[in-house]
Amino acid sequence: MVVALGCAYIQFYPAAQAVSPSLEMILLVAQNRPNATSHSKIQELFTQQKLVMNRVQDLLNSGLAIRKEDKLVLTPSGRNLTRFFLFYRRLLGLDYNGG
Repeated sequence: MVVALGCAYIQFYPAAQAVSPSLEMILLVAQNRPNATSHSKIQELFTQQKLVMNRVQDLLNSGLAIRKEDKLVLTPSGRNLTRFFLFYRRLLGLDYNGG
């Protein structure tokens, strides 16, 4: 029961906490109905800051990674979480890469 609850939390918490690019694209397209949404309009919506740097800052703030010189290094907690996610993905039959 605890493992199932933990897995559900891991799956749904990031969507509630962070920006979901897929969700934002869907909302953008829905707002522009019945007109089409251009590829360039979608690209304007997503900056490197929004997609990457905010996630890097989340890792640092949560203690899952630290900066060493100009690199990010996982902390022991970050490594443990990575191992858990890899195990969980294998349990679901998912590859290493992908969503």
